[in-house]
Amino acid sequence: MAGESDISPDTQPKPGRDRCLLVADDEPCVLDPTTELLERAGYRILTATDSRKAVQVFEDHAEEISAVLLDYHMPGGSGTDVFEELQRIKPNVPVIMMSGFVEDHELGRFLGMGVVGFLQKPFKQTTLVDAVSKAIGPSAA
Repeated sequence: MAGESDISPDTQPKPGRDRCLLVADDEPCVLDPTTELLERAGYRILTATDSRKAVQVFEDHAEEISAVLLDYHMPGGSGTDVFEELQRIKPNVPVIMMSGFVEDHELGRFLGMGVVGFLQKPFKQTTLVDAVSKAIGPSAA
């Protein structure tokens, strides 16, 4: 009988289809598993561990980056500062803000400034992949 159980994880379609994401987080316990999960979903990942590096990596690869996952609290500057720099380099790039702690008024401010999504740490694999897929839309066929 045919069904989902007949499809192995290696043959299931991957939502990333080799699209490139920048993941910026200073905590290896977040950055490493997030990178691994997104790579398994078919995304190519660039990483940064501080605000300055995030802007530099984005500037160097802006044309290939489809979206950014950005930690709000990183060394070298706030997520808001980095977001503004990314928008200056490539307006309307989808940015998903991540944080382990955020006040309701901050969340509203993120969304009001154009952040396309917010992930509360820790997050589940499905929540992560769904947020990224929603942010970048369907891949080109």
